[in-house]
Amino acid sequence: MRPVRLMKVFVTRRIPPEGRAALARAADCEVEHWDSDEPIPNKELERGVAGAHGLLCLLSDRVDKRLLDIAGANLKVISTLSVGVDHLALDEIKKRGIRVGYTPDVLTDATAELAVSLLLTTCRRLPEAIEEVKNGGWTTWKPLWMCGYGLTASTVGIIGLGRIGQAIARRLKPFGVQRFLYTGRQPRPQEAAEFQAEFGALQQGLLPADEENSCVCQHQQGRCGQPGRPVPGLGQWSDCGCRAGCDDSRTAAYKPPSPDPEELCDPAPHWQCHPRNPEHHVRAGS
Repeated sequence: MRPVRLMKVFVTRRIPPEGRAALARAADCEVEHWDSDEPIPNKELERGVAGAHGLLCLLSDRVDKRLLDIAGANLKVISTLSVGVDHLALDEIKKRGIRVGYTPDVLTDATAELAVSLLLTTCRRLPEAIEEVKNGGWTTWKPLWMCGYGLTASTVGIIGLGRIGQAIARRLKPFGVQRFLYTGRQPRPQEAAEFQAEFGALQQGLLPADEENSCVCQHQQGRCGQPGRPVPGLGQWSDCGCRAGCDDSRTAAYKPPSPDPEELCDPAPHWQCHPRNPEHHVRAGS
């Protein structure tokens, strides 16, 4: 009896144990893998893919015409542990009749959760607060210190209302967000209906037309060369977000009405130094 010829499968990274177990159960496959969490060097990738029937890669592995030529005619399946496929030369792969597998939607929840955690972290100024605790800046409770901004009755802008954008909005809705704005290539009324989200073209920004020329940097009346009306619900912006006026000399030269520089740059009271221009101060939390 002729021995059964095993099909070679090359895996370009250390993968979860469930995936390795599934490959091990395939009796007709001989699995070779790059056993590291770091990206595989090009020379090792070329060596490993030569003669392989299957390739399991990551988005950091560029599968182009040259690599496909090195793999040879045996290669029939490429599976990528990613949602995106930009690293795959799809036209060339299609010419060769190679099947492609990918992993849509597997990271939607994780990405949305991370996005929400980053939003909460920045709104509530947690990195600054943690640093103050570490360096001895916290002394006692102060009513306005490190307040940040809450999500209740806020406006949240989402760039792209795809799977992840919808998952983010779905998680934020119970926080009491009053208004969702979104942008993208085109409106998505069916998806937006769940959140009553309003569409705005990317080139026009997320602000509705009647608010587009308003200053949204929380400065008081007339200090930015514009009416200075904060957009309701937007809270603090890390930089001036108005379309005109906030980059003029009046804004750069403006200082809050406190002569004490220690108070101005201390994160405690009402104002904080602009991250790129210490002469420009923005509201820190109230």
